[in-house]
Amino acid sequence: MREKNLAHHLAELESNRDQLAGGVDERTLARYERLLANKGENVIVGIDHGVCGGCHMKLPIQSVVSCQGEEEIVSCPNCARILYFTREMDLAVMD
Repeated sequence: MREKNLAHHLAELESNRDQLAGGVDERTLARYERLLANKGENVIVGIDHGVCGGCHMKLPIQSVVSCQGEEEIVSCPNCARILYFTREMDLAVMD
């Protein structure tokens, strides 16, 4: 019974994902799907202390500033994952 419920819940989530994906720019969605196929589930990662949350490499200051500006989608120059920033993250960039 539990397996049946989980299968039903998964089908609902996949349906919701398809609906939500319809509202995303085609190029951005293709980029996300490509990353998902290559990197697994950690496609969108945060910045902490100026470091990518995916590959843990130090990010160029410009990448951090661009991500903080929220004007465009910013990718890690090392692993290509999509970066995000929230106010709770520590942006201290060490020299």
